[in-house]
Formats: sequence, structure tokens, C-alpha cells
Amino acid sequence: MRDELIHRAQTIEQDELPFFMGDLEVARAIAQARLNVHTRTSESSEDRLLNIKEAAARLRVSVSYLQKNHDKLPFAQFKVSGIGRHVLFSNNRITEFIANSRTQLSPRRRMTTLQRVG
Repeated sequence: MRDELIHRAQTIEQDELPFFMGDLEVARAIAQARLNVHTRTSESSEDRLLNIKEAAARLRVSVSYLQKNHDKLPFAQFKVSGIGRHVLFSNNRITEFIANSRTQLSPRRRMTTLQRVG
């Protein structure tokens, strides 16, 4: 892949260079975010479970949104106690979700340079 990228950088049309450089920066940012998430997750291997109010604050959504959509979210966990069922949220998985959400980009109208290379 490295050789392909170098070849592409050497042969790309001059007017396409800004797009190519932008695509490289996007790929670098995504890779960096993935490294950061892995490092943070491995550093804090002990997960803390958040109640619905704490999770809503971390995610910047309303409590009612989490109540309605918790079954669709990858970080929701259930805890059954003598009183009833509670939904708790994994702090580590919320951190991972937030990091991945920041790296997601809106689709471009044309195929990106990196997709053409790969």
C-alpha cells in the first residue's frame, strides 16, 4: 500500500494534489484516533458503568433519548437487581463510540483518492 501511495503522489495531476493531500490527512486522523482509543482503553482496562444521567451527559443527549434508544446502542448493558431492571452504560465503550464518531466523515460526491488507490 505504501508503494502505491508514493506512486500516486508522484503521478497525480497537479490540480488533484490538494484533494489527495486532504485524503491523506483524513486517513492519518482516523489512524491516530484508532490508536488513541486503543491506548485509552488498554490504560483504563477497568470499566466503569454509568447510570442513564451520567451517560446522557457524556453523550450530550437527553435522558429520554437514551431511554428510548438504549437497545440500539452498543454500549448499553442491563443489570437486574431485586428491585427491577436497570440500564447501565459502559464508560469505555462510550469513549470508543465518541472517538469513532468524530472520525466519521460525510460522504463525498466523488470517489476519494485513497479509495481509488486501494
